[in-house]
Amino acid sequence: LSYLDGTKFSSKISCTGHIIGNEWQALIKIPLKDIGVKDGASRFNIAYDDQDDPNSLEYSTLYWKPNWKSGSNYEHSGWFRH
Repeated sequence: LSYLDGTKFSSKISCTGHIIGNEWQALIKIPLKDIGVKDGASRFNIAYDDQDDPNSLEYSTLYWKPNWKSGSNYEHSGWFRH
């Protein structure tokens, strides 16, 4: 896991996952100090590399919320209050 600029987290992060039926479920624990807590809220996004052909180096990066550096970003996307 890394910050948007690619810098790796320095804290301990845990992730567990398992398959139930046709779903993959994951539990990711990240210390609040690492996700930019601001005014009781954090902005969080998930991106993964989708590679359909295991013999190819080409892939697409897919985002749960819009890529915040792109024109498709919209105000308040990915903000969570805690």
